[in-house]
Amino acid sequence: MKTTLLIISMCAFLMSCNGNNNGTYRSNTATNYNDSQGNNQDPDWQITSRVKTAIMEDNSLSTSGRTVSVETNNGVVTLTGSVPSREESAAIERKARSITGVRRVDNRLTINP
Repeated sequence: MKTTLLIISMCAFLMSCNGNNNGTYRSNTATNYNDSQGNNQDPDWQITSRVKTAIMEDNSLSTSGRTVSVETNNGVVTLTGSVPSREESAAIERKARSITGVRRVDNRLTINP
């Protein structure tokens, strides 16, 4: 059982790191710099929508992982809900951080195996 969980976790991690996203998600480093300067701030509802879409489209996540709650306030994304593992929580947080316009992620996901 532990071996299976380890393999699943490693696969999820590798899939999130492979960079083969066909340009769907781009680095938000430049955007975050501009946002910190008061430039080009995306509306919170657009950021929330992009984060939710990215999470929901990731078939490597569990059903509970794909249905976590996402709220955005001034570019700060708050994730709430329950996921089956720390690895999945971290993967969802990384996915949220990768979205353009996200300044910070407040990960309040709980682990419920």
